Amino acid sequence: MKQQFSQNTWFALALICISMGSVSYGQVTTFTLQDAVVYGVAHQVNIQKSKLELDKNEQKFNEALALYLPQVRASGGVNNNLKLATNIIPGAVFGQPGQDVAVKFGTKYTVNGFIDASQVIYDQSLLTGLAANKELQTITQLTVNKTEEQVIFDVAIAYYNVQLIGLQKEIVQANVKKLDSLLKITKVQLDNGFAKQLDYDKLKVNRTNLETELSNIELNYQQQMVYLKYVMAYPLDQAIELSTKVEQEKVASTIASKMDVNNNLDFQILMAQRRMTNININQLKASYLPSFSLGFRYGYQAQRNQLDFLSSATTWYPNSVLSINMNMPIFDGLTKHAKIQQLSIQQKQSLLDEEQLKNSLNFQLKNMETKLNVSLGAMETQRNNLQLAEEIYQTTMLQYQAGIISTAELLNAETSLKEAQTNYLRSVAQIRMAELEALKAAGNIKSIIK
Repeated sequence: MKQQFSQNTWFALALICISMGSVSYGQVTTFTLQDAVVYGVAHQVNIQKSKLELDKNEQKFNEALALYLPQVRASGGVNNNLKLATNIIPGAVFGQPGQDVAVKFGTKYTVNGFIDASQVIYDQSLLTGLAANKELQTITQLTVNKTEEQVIFDVAIAYYNVQLIGLQKEIVQANVKKLDSLLKITKVQLDNGFAKQLDYDKLKVNRTNLETELSNIELNYQQQMVYLKYVMAYPLDQAIELSTKVEQEKVASTIASKMDVNNNLDFQILMAQRRMTNININQLKASYLPSFSLGFRYGYQAQRNQLDFLSSATTWYPNSVLSINMNMPIFDGLTKHAKIQQLSIQQKQSLLDEEQLKNSLNFQLKNMETKLNVSLGAMETQRNNLQLAEEIYQTTMLQYQAGIISTAELLNAETSLKEAQTNYLRSVAQIRMAELEALKAAGNIKSIIK
């Protein structure tokens, strides 16, 4: 039957081909865990986008600040008075006492030009708005930090996965060599009548199974290597190497003693949002206060019955005014009051959210502390168990070569060794995951690059 591949399988194979296509032609770069994380933080698009948000918020602050700076504008216009307005004045002005006389004043055309300038003298609402923009910048910076933490976590996980699979590959390769040596010995025994064909065939089946397992591990290794380069934002067509083995990475055994909920970015963002809500309340309250501004207008005006304002006969009349203005809100139908009450309720909700998150984080950190300590102990136990399984296997192999035990007993020892190897790899993976989760929850994940 023709084997069917899923779309994801084809995609993974394509990425591997891209990754391996130019490996032999380029220089291979070696990355430590710290190097990989630093590279990812410097090149990940998500971090670059969040930093651009910082720049955008800085411009929002400048926009808010501009409202407190002088405002200058120029205006002008040409009016064609199609019908001049009629005014009624007492007839006594024209020697007609007791009668009203209709008179039209003005000219057909009027041209004017002005420069208006204004300056806010005092507006507490605008001042509070500046504080709100600064707090928004703080929240955005915390969001940038959170994005960086997520990139660090993703890169570290991918890095450890590649290392674990690499360690698994080395173990299986070593097992293949052991089995090759055993096959040679058994073949000699078979040729000399000291072994059965069935025993030799069983070993060959195990050899084939190991080759298949090794091929699958190699495919998985290449897939995880491509994924590591992806989360690092590293070119997929360039080869990299990892400089250390996973069990040689620094164990963060002191993580638990440094856990502090206040370092958690989610908790810091919640507190910053509550401060922002408080500023918004103060800004609404400030809008009840009067505001003062200074205004100045200077301009010229000319009036003609013909549209010939550029002629030398045109007279331009200057005018100017200086004003001090006050804006005093009196009653808005309780609109601001309702908004203040809404924000006050929101602030109470934020306090409850903070308390809930704090309790949740303390619970998580306590569990992670336990998990970390248990995982450290389990890794040491499995390491010792692996050493013991290897010693038993070596002794069993010698006994098999001497004809003391059967092939079945040797295969049982081999199975026990593989189980010990698997359990050891699982314990290493657990301790690494526990370390990263604890560091992230405690807000200290950046310590792995320090």
